[in-house]
Amino acid sequence: MYDSAFAHPADLGRLRAGAIAALEEHGRTRDHVRVVGLLLSELATNALMHATSPYRLTVEMDVDETFVEVTDAGDGDAFARAPAHVDGGYGLNLVNALASRWGTEPCEHGKTVWAAVGRDLTF
Repeated sequence: MYDSAFAHPADLGRLRAGAIAALEEHGRTRDHVRVVGLLLSELATNALMHATSPYRLTVEMDVDETFVEVTDAGDGDAFARAPAHVDGGYGLNLVNALASRWGTEPCEHGKTVWAAVGRDLTF
């Protein structure tokens, strides 16, 4: 498991490095690690852009899947939308395409956006 608070875009590299180390330590494949790194970057960036702090990333692994969770204090909903060429909109479409499943859940002080990635993911 990997768990860390973050507050700034500059923290994303540290989050990816910590999560990647944990995934590699647990024998996840190269493709799996790449996808989880991309998903955590997208979810954390969305939180920084569209929600309020505090922010927390949690990566949990079980036998079959890896779960990426980003919790923030925002009360808005996360949903995939048609991309706008100027201001983005690709992130959750990417999450939708790469994750086995994903969703949002309200929590005590905001929401958690999560994505699950199958252990045997290959490209």
